[in-house]
Amino acid sequence: MELDEILTKAVKLGASDIHLKVGSKPKIRIKTILHTLEEYNPVTVEDMTNFISKILAKSENKKAELIKNGEVDISYSIPTVSRFRVNIYRQRGTYAIALRVLKQTFQDLKNFFYQK
Repeated sequence: MELDEILTKAVKLGASDIHLKVGSKPKIRIKTILHTLEEYNPVTVEDMTNFISKILAKSENKKAELIKNGEVDISYSIPTVSRFRVNIYRQRGTYAIALRVLKQTFQDLKNFFYQK
């Protein structure tokens, strides 16, 4: 199971949040309603380990924080798709991930700063 594939699909469907938990299929929130992405298998421990490794790949400090505190907040991005605010946390003996889609507003900022 590929993290970027799940996140890209979630963004295309208009999700505000993505929830990944071992033993459950990925879930997304659209307009306050939680939907299961039925086309995916339940997340395995191996999937979760791969997701966390990918998200924390560039930050040894955040890896250490996760190990020490059992949770960590970080950002993650997929170029041309979106940026995400990520919370990785330990829950009932395993890790889970909650991601919030951050809306791309670069064009709005450009228009704001360069108004005639």
